[in-house]
Amino acid sequence: MKHLEDWRVKRTAALILLMAVVVTGCGKRQNAGIPDVTKSATLTLTAPPEQTPVHSISLRIHGKIDGTAQISGPPLQPKRVSGNFEVVHKGDYYTPTYVINYLPVGVRKGQVTIDYEFRSAK
Repeated sequence: MKHLEDWRVKRTAALILLMAVVVTGCGKRQNAGIPDVTKSATLTLTAPPEQTPVHSISLRIHGKIDGTAQISGPPLQPKRVSGNFEVVHKGDYYTPTYVINYLPVGVRKGQVTIDYEFRSAK
């Protein structure tokens, strides 16, 4: 009986793990940067071909700038950032590309990095 009970526990644990992977999906972390923080930029983030169809996206936009900038990209609402900053967005998203717009206002120097991950069931 003990052997049968251990097998059921292992089978249940494996099933729960499999369901977690299916629900959350798989992703590949990537990053990009704004090449010149003193100038406006539009970046198009793209999911790797093996990761389609996409069902969600995770973004972390962070950096340090001397000045102020606006960062936007639907469905991300426009955010005004300055100094040390971090903008995080996670949610449903069903397109394999994501466009981020960066608009500086009086930025003299700094750096901006975008860490992102498209999620898919694959």
